[in-house]
Order: sequence, then structure tokens, then C-alpha cells
Amino acid sequence: MRKYLTIESSTHVLIALFTLTSWANIRAFLIDAGHDPVAAALLSGALGAALAVISLALTKIDLATERPTFNALVTVGAGLALLSGALQASEYSRHLSTVWAVALGFGTPVLGEIGLSLASSLFSKAQRRSELRAVNARIEAAIVGNLDQAIASFDPSTIQKRIDKTLNRVALAAVGGVESNLMAVYGEVLPDREKDEGPDNPHNVPTPDVLAAARTDKKNGRMDKALALIQCGDRPLSAIADEVGVSEKTITRYIDQFREQGHQVTVNGVCKVGA
Repeated sequence: MRKYLTIESSTHVLIALFTLTSWANIRAFLIDAGHDPVAAALLSGALGAALAVISLALTKIDLATERPTFNALVTVGAGLALLSGALQASEYSRHLSTVWAVALGFGTPVLGEIGLSLASSLFSKAQRRSELRAVNARIEAAIVGNLDQAIASFDPSTIQKRIDKTLNRVALAAVGGVESNLMAVYGEVLPDREKDEGPDNPHNVPTPDVLAAARTDKKNGRMDKALALIQCGDRPLSAIADEVGVSEKTITRYIDQFREQGHQVTVNGVCKVGA
């Protein structure tokens, strides 16, 4: 029952009743004015039907998007309502005072048909806006609920671990950079030579074999240091080169030798030894 008994359907029924009332009043006026009964019925029926059609159309049109059409319908409907009101007021004046005749004559078509249709149209638009706001409110509530669940299940420790790892890398890179700058300025501190180790002493001049052994020891020391840094697994190639004190190309040659020795060294952002 509620499916059919709506504001819109009730408005249509009331407009039909007001139309029948107007038709009866206008028909009576035309017959009293000397018109043929059939012609009076047809003319009053046409006027009432036209006003009813305009009124029903006003309940369907969208005022916000169809303003020109709405204005045209209101203009035509107002003209028909004034014509119908004038004829009905003349009929009412035969039995009522002028004030009541004008009130009833114009009230029936103007308020009962045009006014009621406008009120129904505005109410329907307001009802649709209210439904839209309710839908938006439910959507917002669902979004807020999902956000609350996501925040409740969020684990900040993952981000904290990533931050700590990044800070460690930055700190290591900073220390390596400072060390490289200091070594570039001051170099390695050489031990004090004994008095009998002067360059003029022929016994202190190293032989080629001694020099070759020293170079080999120095290279092995650098390679051991490079391998130890690579095994840490958190330094890029440039940082390892800075800490060892050689070029990146030299570190690359060291890595090739490590691989020949059986170490599974990978270079992907950082250098590390695989399992």
C-alpha cells in the first residue's frame, strides 16, 4: 500500500479533484452564459484538462537543470489558471460575496492545481537531496571504519626498522667520507726512523725482493680489508673503495679475485657475499 500511496500519487489525485471542480464550475458558467451544453462541457473540459496537464508536468520537471522549460510551463499554467479563476469567480459571484467569489474562483486553479504541483515538485527534489546526503553519510562512515581497522592493524615497527637501517647506512657513509678526507690531508703516520736508518746508510736501501714482498703484503692487507667490508653486506662499492683507500676499479678487480677463490660476491646496490 505504501508503494502506491506516495506524495506524488496523492498530489495527482488532488489535482484531478480540483480539475473536476473547475470543470463543473466553468461548465455551469458557460451554460448560464447561453452556451450549448455540449459546447460548454467540451470547452470547460479542455480548459480543465490543459491546466491539469501543465500541473502534472510541473511535478515531474527538474527545476535545477530545466529552468527554461520550467519557466515556460509556469507561464502557460499561470495564464490558464487566471482564465479558469476568472470564469469560476464569475460563477461563484452569483451566490457569494465578491471576496469569497474571487478567493474560491482563483484559489481552486491557482493554489489547488498550479501551487500544489509546484509544492510537490519542490518536495520531491528535497527528498532526493536528503536521500543523497544519507547515502554520502553511509559511504563516509564506511570509509572511516575501514581506516580505523587499517590503523588498528598497522605495525609501525616495520617502518622503524627501515629508518634504523637507513640511518646506519648514512652514518657509515659519513664516517667513511670523514676518514677519506683526513687521510687525504694527513696521510698515514709513518714511524720514526732510528738514527742509523738514514737514507745515506747503504744497509737501509731495500732490495727489489723486499719491495715486492712489501707490495704484496700491502695488497693482501687491502684485499682482506675489502673482503671484510663486503661480508658486512651493507656498503656500496664506492664506500668500500674509500675505506680501503683504492679506486672502485681496483675493488672490482679484488671482487673478481674473490670469485676465483670461491666467494660468491654480488654487487647490487651494495656488495655482499652470498650464502
